[in-house]
Amino acid sequence: MIKINEAILRTLIYADLFDYPLTVEETWRFLLIKKSSKEEIKKAYRDLKPTKEYDGFYFLKGREKIVGLRKKRQKWSQKKLKIAEKTAKSLKLIPWVKMIGITGGLAILNSDKNDDIDLLIVSAKKRLWLTRFLVTFLVSLVGKRRQPEETQVKDKICLNMFLDEEHLRVPKKEQDLFSAHEICQIRPLYDKDKTSARFFRENQWAKKYLPNASFTIHNIEHEALNINRKRKFKMADFVFNLVETLLKLFQLWFMRKRRTTEVITEGILRFHPQDSRDWIFKEYAARLQKRGLDKF
Repeated sequence: MIKINEAILRTLIYADLFDYPLTVEETWRFLLIKKSSKEEIKKAYRDLKPTKEYDGFYFLKGREKIVGLRKKRQKWSQKKLKIAEKTAKSLKLIPWVKMIGITGGLAILNSDKNDDIDLLIVSAKKRLWLTRFLVTFLVSLVGKRRQPEETQVKDKICLNMFLDEEHLRVPKKEQDLFSAHEICQIRPLYDKDKTSARFFRENQWAKKYLPNASFTIHNIEHEALNINRKRKFKMADFVFNLVETLLKLFQLWFMRKRRTTEVITEGILRFHPQDSRDWIFKEYAARLQKRGLDKF
């Protein structure tokens, strides 16, 4: 088992990839591999020579400038957060939307001024393609949707992931450090039928990488199950099943010449205009090696 000083250093190196200095609380929450207390981290920071502290933020020596950058990003992120919340209020009107969450840098208020807004949408079971169609239509209607070919994406909504409620668990081959961070950082905006709790419960494997992580629920809007509405939709299942099939065929046909790195499987749709996973792992390994640390 690695020692606390090494765990902190590994954690700061990973955060530094995103120009993100950490508080003691955040260091504890995202501490890699080792379970610890906040008091242990505070004590370790006093003697950890490769690190420095300024204004409550800890970072690697020579990286003082990222403290100011983080403060700027927090201000930019607040504006984007309001846009995301306003969008969620519209999208929750779609009856098959079960959860809406912010992913990526914005989830931890670390967005650059010109960044887009990444959203995760969870649909009711067997309504993934119908939900995607309606969500895409509504976001496009107000001119906020990010198009795949766009380069000017400031404050645009990137609908980069859709899941149905029966496929909440990250696939085994993607259960790694990158996905663990993405899951633990998600900021839910809307929740129906306790879907967010189910999502986090299905992905407890993330604690293998981030054992201290707690799944933070911010000012999430909950909606309880409406029995009468559920019965009403059940009566129309045949029609909606047909619509789901037709919309799936239509959307797959529409995408056929535009497919690049998308992941399209049963119950999971993931669209990443710029998938940075490979770069992150390579760069992280290089920075660990530079400091004499092995990969996990």
